[in-house]
Amino acid sequence: MLLPSHDFSDGARCARSIPSTNREPRTTYHEPSPPKQQQQQPSQCATYDEVKQYFRHTLHWDDTLPTHLVVSGVAGLVTTTAIAPVDVVKTRMFMAAGSMTMMGTLRALYTEQGVRGLFKGWSANWARQGPMTTVVFVVSEAVRPWFGLGKL
Repeated sequence: MLLPSHDFSDGARCARSIPSTNREPRTTYHEPSPPKQQQQQPSQCATYDEVKQYFRHTLHWDDTLPTHLVVSGVAGLVTTTAIAPVDVVKTRMFMAAGSMTMMGTLRALYTEQGVRGLFKGWSANWARQGPMTTVVFVVSEAVRPWFGLGKL
């Protein structure tokens, strides 16, 4: 999507121009992906919570740094797998320059490559998502007591 020719000499001018840009539904998907965000955060948090409870109550692990590292690693793995199809479709749509809808892109991808096509680039995504998820949850667990909050 090409940006309209506005004077973006400062942040305020840029911010004022955003509501006035023409965004069709099929091109909106090229911006930061709301469907990806809607899958990413719940899958991270729910997985972290459920896996941590399993490790603590079933496997009898203590609520310590090693537990947080392992559990957040599992959460990163699950999150990467959950958002991979959305990432692939988003990238394909971006490459098609707005000529395909989300469902059309998904249908074409499935026809060409099957289910495996939805997970192209999974390892690269995990290389980004895994460490990021680990850092987020380990830091969160470490700083919560400083603010009078309990463990997750």
